[in-house]
Amino acid sequence: MKNKLIIDTPYPGLSSFQEQDQAYFFGRDQETQEVIASLLTARLTFLFGNCGVGKTSLLNAGVAALLRKKTRTPLTRNISFNRVIISFKDWLQQNQRSRKSDGLLPLKQTIKAELISALAQKPNIVALSETEQLKESLRSVLGDVLEEQSPEDLDLNADLSSVLTTATKLLDGNIIILLDQFEKYLDQSGSEAEIQERDKELIEAINHADPRVRFLISIREENLQMLDDFRKKIPQFFTRTYKLNPLSASQTRDAIEKPLQAHRQQRPSAKGPAHIDAELLEHILTDLPTADSSQSSKLKDFQYQEIRHAGVGFDASYLQLLLSQLWASAVKQESLSINLSTYSNLGGMTSLLETHIENAIDRQNESKEIAKKLSICLVTSEGEKRSVSLSVLSKSCQGTPKIISKILRAFIDRERILRPLDDGNFVLFHEGLVPILLEDRKVYEKNLDDTAAKQKLTSSKNQTKKAMKTARRFRRISASLAAILLLSVGVTLFAFNQEKQAEKRIQIAAIKVEEAGKARKQAELKQEKAEKRANRARSQAEEVKQTWEKVQEEHKETEKRLAIAISKTKQTKISQENAETKRKQIEIKRLALATSKAKKAEIARQSAEAKRKQTEIERLALATSKAKKAEIARQNAEAKRKQTEIEKRNARNKQPTGEKKQVSLPTQKRPPISQPRLGLNSEQQLALMLKATQKPVRLDNTLGIHIDRLVQHSSKLSERTTLRGHAMKINDVVFSPDGLQIATASADKTVIIWQPATATRLHFFEGHKGSVNGVAFNPDGSKIATASSDQTVKIWNTQSGEVISTLQGHTAGVNSVKFDPTGKRVITGGKDKIAIIWDLQSEKILQTLAGHTDNITQVAVSANGKWIATASADKTARIWDKTGQKHIILKGHSGSVNGLAFAPDGKRIATVSTDKTARIWDIRTGKPLLLFKGHLSTITRVAFSPDGNQLATSSWDKTTKVWDSHSAEMLSSIRGHASFISAVAFSPDGKQLVTSSLDRTAKIWDQPSQAALFSLNAPSDKVTGITFSPDGKRIATTHPGKTAKIWDADSGKMLLTLAGHTKRVIGVSFSPDARRIATASADKTTKIWDAQTGTALLSLKGHSGPVTDIAFSPNGRLLASVSTDKTVIIWYVNSGEIKTTFSGHQGDVVAVAFSPNGKLIATTSSDKTAKTWEISSGKMLHTFVGHTDTVTGVAFSRDGKQIATTSADKAAKIWDLTSEKGLLATRRLSSFTNGIAFSDTGRRIITADTNKRIQVYAMDLKELVNLAQASAAKHK
Repeated sequence: MKNKLIIDTPYPGLSSFQEQDQAYFFGRDQETQEVIASLLTARLTFLFGNCGVGKTSLLNAGVAALLRKKTRTPLTRNISFNRVIISFKDWLQQNQRSRKSDGLLPLKQTIKAELISALAQKPNIVALSETEQLKESLRSVLGDVLEEQSPEDLDLNADLSSVLTTATKLLDGNIIILLDQFEKYLDQSGSEAEIQERDKELIEAINHADPRVRFLISIREENLQMLDDFRKKIPQFFTRTYKLNPLSASQTRDAIEKPLQAHRQQRPSAKGPAHIDAELLEHILTDLPTADSSQSSKLKDFQYQEIRHAGVGFDASYLQLLLSQLWASAVKQESLSINLSTYSNLGGMTSLLETHIENAIDRQNESKEIAKKLSICLVTSEGEKRSVSLSVLSKSCQGTPKIISKILRAFIDRERILRPLDDGNFVLFHEGLVPILLEDRKVYEKNLDDTAAKQKLTSSKNQTKKAMKTARRFRRISASLAAILLLSVGVTLFAFNQEKQAEKRIQIAAIKVEEAGKARKQAELKQEKAEKRANRARSQAEEVKQTWEKVQEEHKETEKRLAIAISKTKQTKISQENAETKRKQIEIKRLALATSKAKKAEIARQSAEAKRKQTEIERLALATSKAKKAEIARQNAEAKRKQTEIEKRNARNKQPTGEKKQVSLPTQKRPPISQPRLGLNSEQQLALMLKATQKPVRLDNTLGIHIDRLVQHSSKLSERTTLRGHAMKINDVVFSPDGLQIATASADKTVIIWQPATATRLHFFEGHKGSVNGVAFNPDGSKIATASSDQTVKIWNTQSGEVISTLQGHTAGVNSVKFDPTGKRVITGGKDKIAIIWDLQSEKILQTLAGHTDNITQVAVSANGKWIATASADKTARIWDKTGQKHIILKGHSGSVNGLAFAPDGKRIATVSTDKTARIWDIRTGKPLLLFKGHLSTITRVAFSPDGNQLATSSWDKTTKVWDSHSAEMLSSIRGHASFISAVAFSPDGKQLVTSSLDRTAKIWDQPSQAALFSLNAPSDKVTGITFSPDGKRIATTHPGKTAKIWDADSGKMLLTLAGHTKRVIGVSFSPDARRIATASADKTTKIWDAQTGTALLSLKGHSGPVTDIAFSPNGRLLASVSTDKTVIIWYVNSGEIKTTFSGHQGDVVAVAFSPNGKLIATTSSDKTAKTWEISSGKMLHTFVGHTDTVTGVAFSRDGKQIATTSADKAAKIWDLTSEKGLLATRRLSSFTNGIAFSDTGRRIITADTNKRIQVYAMDLKELVNLAQASAAKHK
């Protein structure tokens, strides 16, 4: 039954506003517009809020009333279609005969009635301005159609979806269905089968009805748990979900004042204009109870949109109750002026609520006493709100569940005294009711105590009367029997004694009554506490039960997935075995063919080798002839030099111990090494990214223009020179201390010293009778030591080539040799499983290091001379002190340890092994610090860079890899040798690497330079962001201040300062033609500048929060800006007008990028998602979910088919736009990435992180295969 306002009353009290009350409905304008916008664009809208927040009033007087004003929307210039608004909430209509629910029949009947009413108005045909013949044709065609339409065609026995489909065809328009108080639909009675059938019919209608049908479901927040079945069966059930919050202070003012203004306009009164005093308005806002802000536990299960963020909110129900009473009081006083005295006469808010509760209890008629008990059961004796179940209320109030349920419905729906909770219990509607009901409870308990005490006191008095009657009877007997005086006196005394005892019993009874009252109160308190504990226990038990059920479901699901995975694994294994069998057969055939070809090639190679050796012999003979002629001239000079050397040696022998003599060596000028240019400002871009900024920067796609050439320079070492001259494999290679010479040791029994700058051979040493396995320079570079398979170690003069001494002591081949930092001792290791420390002056053995159980493959000495290390084929490495005492054993490799090297700081040591891994250990503790995986075969040698930050390893997989020695990250991998690589060494300045190989060559590689070309020196400013113009000629930077600066990219000279923002500039971007520059600022504006003059052209205002990023479209006509206000705005660059505004992110929008064709944009947000949007239609196309923190950057691939994103979760991801699936994800880095770009070929992506590092990742198929092979090798 619809509630109507009294004719002259602008306030409805506790009744809901109806459609005809729209003139007095204020305070919900924003909520009304939001819900209507959703209804006009979405199939299903979901509205929820606490009991009494005003959902029904919003739908009746707000949404339905406003929509009904626009029921005829123009379709063309002359023809219109209908829009029917159906607001339905009468769910509990019952079939009077069967007393069963009619399901959805009342809803269908309402639809039919509304449809008949709508079709009663014929379409209004307006004459067109064409010929009369066209008029008649249109009239005749349209008339036929109208004659065929009949609402009687609706079959109410059909399902709801069919009814709606027929209705839309008859109406030829939209049907908007507002399903209010949906919790009552869920409470309908019926068997489980009937309920399931009814739910299925409604769900089918929502999912598959005519698209012109729109639904809105309104429900109390505490009943959300009842929607689980609907949520599972209706796709995207909560995508358009709104929570209605209590009235804010400003909305409350509107709800009070504006109805009076409307009343003054519509009903001028002789009693004077209706108005309310400002002083009273402030009192109302102070006294009015604030709304309960407790939140349903179900809200954590889905996302929703709060139409207005809830701050301090006021209860709409109590507000209307107060206003209706104030209005009624003013009318009684024959005045429509509501002032503070009117409010005081009512007794204030507390008195009003007391009266309301009393009236609500009185309206329960014969159930008043039960209602009274029920109301006071909701507060404790201590004055706290109490959550009570229906069973507890039935027991405490001594009423049947039917009566209790009836009272509860009245107290919830009409009186607004109670509200249900989502656990099925009931609690007071508001805290403001607690003091009132607490006083009622105290009065009730006092009356109860007084009644019990009176009953007990009456019982005691009756006993006393009986005793006194007995005493009087004895006194009469004693008076009549005066003769027996003694007996009479005795009886009298006994009577007095009995009277005194009776008085004592009365006193004792009174005390016991008082104690009984206290005991009863204590018992009640204990009962309440027990009930609370029981409720908590039931709640916990329910949670445990739900958790257990979820665990069981997850367990079953896991078992299913495991079974499917096992089945797929078996199938994959069978396929792999079949493929492997075929591959082996093909490989056998291929090897057979390759072996035949190899034999032929080997014969040809041997023939060519014989010819080459013959040519070499002839060349050497000629060279020897020339050398003999020069030898005579050289011998005289050599004699003088030897004499000088002997004198110097004698002088050193005479020098006191510990005194070091400075030896001056002739300095050789190293020829300059030309660095290749990488293309247009690519070196500058990388240098600036790494050096110029003092905090992390955001990349844009301008860096991708030359990224492929940049990668070749920055991530790969370039081959500089190849050293050829040995006749057999090269076993070892080393730089001289000054970096001006390189020594190589070969299996051809020789050692060659080279000049790396020119790749020329300086000296050629012969003398060993077996393969030379190792070579080392002494600290001043005047000597070299060589280790050979002939069981000897030789010390040579690097200038003359003469053998200074030969050390003999090993019983098997010597594999390695090293000088100590003083140059006075040599350490060697060999196949006899021992290492030896030699004194060079006496050529004697100082110490033998024994302990290994297999060959010693290499020895090393720390830079400070404190430690000696030995590597062995017994899978261990050992660290010894300088006296030869064992320090620690390094165990962990699963294969022979082939090489080792000390870090320059002497705190770490690196080892490599045939198990394809390298490891770094702590020298002090012997614990492993890092593990390096990536090589596909045995690792032969290892070397630290001079600064200790890089580690180089050589391998039989024909590659040399350079690693970050602190993170184990692979920095580069170089390939160039035709066979196994045997050794690797850094130059003393760290700018070059040298490698040796079994292909009889050594190669010199240039390390990439990361030195800054110049710095952008802005006075006292840190650079917070950087971008390049499309032509690469200019650089734009942002700073912590309010300006952006423009620089010359070649010279680093500052060209312009863009000043005009009132707060920090966050982002800057060049237009594609480089003629304009856009800046984004925390002052909520975007500005467009002339790139040549720095003049501000436009100031774009539209965001309500700081603008975080900007981007020009590829044609330069549009500009996209994003903001912390969660919106994206597309602007026309020439006019500054807004083209489109996008909203959909649930957090700050952080970054934006246009697709290459300019039709799409991509955005990222602090809500951990990225989204793509179609500019022409304004539709959101894709949402990419996968990051676990704010998504900080986004970029489109060159073909527009993928996007790449970076995030504060320290990962970068690549997504496919078609499937919304992630294609690639980088491993988690040590710091989060905040910028990303694709290269111009699309083969790589580049990311920037907060450590100012730039990372490059492969996208090319071949490179990905190589990465996959390396990854597989790591996990073998």
